Amino acid sequence: MRAITFSRSAAGISSWTADRDVVLQCVTSAGTAKVLVSTSPAATAADLSAPGTTQLRNDAIFYCGDGNIAAAVFRGMMEFPVRAGEVVYVQLSAAGSAVLYMDDAPPAE
Repeated sequence: MRAITFSRSAAGISSWTADRDVVLQCVTSAGTAKVLVSTSPAATAADLSAPGTTQLRNDAIFYCGDGNIAAAVFRGMMEFPVRAGEVVYVQLSAAGSAVLYMDDAPPAE
């Protein structure tokens, strides 16, 4: 299992481009930040925590809205495919970290 860590000393968005087909298996977060893992650079934690209108979002992969607790999605609960060349965005609303865990995707049949 591969792991990629995103750590920020202040609010912001980081990105990762998949170098091969993978399956995102787990996400953990720690610190005081709200964390949003998404396929859109425009998505923000506020979109989910305090939306101005009712929204249907299909770009959110993982969201932890309580920055006072550590959060995790465990192996087998997520299984989100990411294709080579696709970009995943990790937004933290304050200082904190998130770790994305993934396996290589099975070969295409």
